[in-house]
Amino acid sequence: RPQCAKPSGGTAPGEHQAMFNAAYQVGGPACTVKTVEKMSGVRMDHYLEVDFKGFEEFVDELGGVDVTTHRAIKDTSSHLSLSAGKHTLKGEQALALVR
Repeated sequence: RPQCAKPSGGTAPGEHQAMFNAAYQVGGPACTVKTVEKMSGVRMDHYLEVDFKGFEEFVDELGGVDVTTHRAIKDTSSHLSLSAGKHTLKGEQALALVR
């Protein structure tokens, strides 16, 4: 993660092997954008922030998302249970998968 300004003031030093979500924790959206730009070499003009409920609604508006699993998934924490193969996930299932 690159060096980033903290929303509360001051600067957070850069970190070589930081978790990606640490950029948001340390410096909010501006640091996250800066991190993506540094990692990808692509300049970002805009970003969109979506909470979990918004993610579910977005996926549902798309009519679901298609995924293929090579192995069955049975995750007791997220309550996601999928057999191996192709699936169209609706919002709640898609969120469980990405979480």
